[in-house]
Amino acid sequence: GYMGGRLGQYPEYELEPYVIPERLGMEVNLVERNLSFTGKDYLWYEYIPQTFNEASEKSVPLVVLLHGNHNDPRTQAETSGFLNLAAEEGFFVAEMEWQGGRQGKYAWMGMDGVESAINDILSRYPQIDPSRIYAEGLSAGGFSCTAVGVHKSYLFAAVGCHSGGVVTESIKESAILGTGYSEKSLNADAAQKRGKVTMPYFYISGTFDDAVPFVSHMDSRGPYSPIPVVAPEESFGFKAWQLYQRLNGASISTRVDFSVDQVFGIELSDRITTKAKGFIVDQGVIIVNDVPVCRLVAVDNYGHWNFVPGARMMWEYFKMFSRDPETKEIIYTNR
Repeated sequence: GYMGGRLGQYPEYELEPYVIPERLGMEVNLVERNLSFTGKDYLWYEYIPQTFNEASEKSVPLVVLLHGNHNDPRTQAETSGFLNLAAEEGFFVAEMEWQGGRQGKYAWMGMDGVESAINDILSRYPQIDPSRIYAEGLSAGGFSCTAVGVHKSYLFAAVGCHSGGVVTESIKESAILGTGYSEKSLNADAAQKRGKVTMPYFYISGTFDDAVPFVSHMDSRGPYSPIPVVAPEESFGFKAWQLYQRLNGASISTRVDFSVDQVFGIELSDRITTKAKGFIVDQGVIIVNDVPVCRLVAVDNYGHWNFVPGARMMWEYFKMFSRDPETKEIIYTNR
């Protein structure tokens, strides 16, 4: 399961509120498509806002959601905060069963399958703007979003990672996900694209996450965490920050130094500290050629779960970017 707080902070079986899309006036479609070579269908859910049918061609953004490890493929839609934003701002949401499901009834999508599903959506809904496709994921979905942002940089205008990072060579997860998700593969791709490709990256994590520990709290995980204790420089989040520094042509941080920044341990611009939902939230950006290519967010005293106010923070970041459908170059609009 997931924890929104530190181990033992909340009672067992505390209920998690979720969104009922129909009450927001959204149409929900369960989609099964035979798009793979396995003989099994891909599965995803589509969440369509009220204003969609009257929208003009190529005018509606698409946000793709990728759920956590073995979660139900409605988890991110119902608990992340993105459906409320979709109803309010009129964008289309698709949550992918990118892992194939627990029973193996559906085909495992991986990155290529996610792209196939997106292409299927674009072919059926001319209202969707191919220059404004975004991805967000929690936990394993965050690892996946980090990977697709590099390997599928031509497809997305920006990607967001919640409580995830880069799959390091030290854990077996890379064998489960495939070579393309590994630290080695991602950094090789980023090195080749460095200075040529811009991919905006939004990272958010709780500082007391005991499943995918935040860089400054590597020793604060609970007793059941499968993650080995490693140096901060070997943490999944720090590896992700380095990856996107490399890809986007920024200076690459070589070490974590809390004298530089007591929360993140790397140098960031536009550092702010605010409060949301009763939690202290630290934010900062990495800027290249006046473009905020990365925004990092840390939620103090929060665990391994969706932080709903973070969805709006991420969406406001996403909205600044689109990708030219012909040249595939990023377009930045300072809001």
